[in-house]
Amino acid sequence: MVIHWVWERARGPLFHPTVAWGLLCAYAAVIFFLSSQPIGGEVSFVPHLDKLLHFLEYALFGALAYHAVRVSRSADHTLRNLLIAIGLGIAYGISDEFHQYFVPTREVSFADVVADALGAVAGAWLLARYEWNVRRTKQAG
Repeated sequence: MVIHWVWERARGPLFHPTVAWGLLCAYAAVIFFLSSQPIGGEVSFVPHLDKLLHFLEYALFGALAYHAVRVSRSADHTLRNLLIAIGLGIAYGISDEFHQYFVPTREVSFADVVADALGAVAGAWLLARYEWNVRRTKQAG
């Protein structure tokens, strides 16, 4: 599997807590920058495309948050690490919507917060599940 091959080769630098938290903070800065841009009244031909984009944006945030929490804490606390990462994703999604209140042509949307939260849950859970599968495979083999 390609993802596993890349993951194993990048283990050294990516698994340092400073690098992991740096990636998360850099990604949070990108989200903040994009949220600071006024938007026009463009029409989407795909219904609810913005919610899908919110979901995907925060799925990556959730995965990065889980990774940062995981490399900073014990691997034995997967559920606790997962809940912390999800909490970070939801909190950042809420703060991002609050920030958009002050940006011209932007609006606060509860549906965006829900899409952000679901994305953070999905991203963190998928990475936690992947890690659990890798650990289980190594223990069995």
